[in-house]
Amino acid sequence: SHPYLAQKHARVGDLKVVPQNGDHLSADSIIKIASDRFDAKLLRENYPECLVLTSSDLLLFAQGIDGSIWSVQTIQANGTKLFAAGSKKEHTFHIAGNNGLALDDVINSVPAIVIAEGYATADTLSQALEIPVIAAFDSGNLPKVAQDLHDAYPNKPILHGLYLYGIYETCFFVIFFLKNKIPTSYKSMDNVTSG
Repeated sequence: SHPYLAQKHARVGDLKVVPQNGDHLSADSIIKIASDRFDAKLLRENYPECLVLTSSDLLLFAQGIDGSIWSVQTIQANGTKLFAAGSKKEHTFHIAGNNGLALDDVINSVPAIVIAEGYATADTLSQALEIPVIAAFDSGNLPKVAQDLHDAYPNKPILHGLYLYGIYETCFFVIFFLKNKIPTSYKSMDNVTSG
């Protein structure tokens, strides 16, 4: 298991790990594989038109609402997260716990769309709730992904902005919401205050 996934108790799912070298790639491939971050810097300087990945990093594909892959996020063993240079991150997401299902199939299989920031949080929620959960990558992208999903699936409740005090409290809230079927087509924790 990858060190980041082990530390976060997250599943591999459909994530890939960058191989140790690019020997299996054709000589004219636009993908270059570096052995470490110093090698990656040199490869980026020498091959600015190429996608440079570092061996042993995790790869998360960043898809749009139409299913197109727009970017890739890499996660290093120490948790550092990067996106491919020049790629599109806004309005993209990754589905944790989807078991190979496409977005429409995922949406049809869940009582509500649950959106978290990063992959580890999304996968933890997915494990606890036993449903696929959307990872929006960061807090700035989360409302954009939520709006895109709401526009595409206006009759499906959406829960996002949910990291309350910890993962257990967050799971409790989501389970409460799902079991009590709070009547809404768009639910956000963004404007909830304690009182």
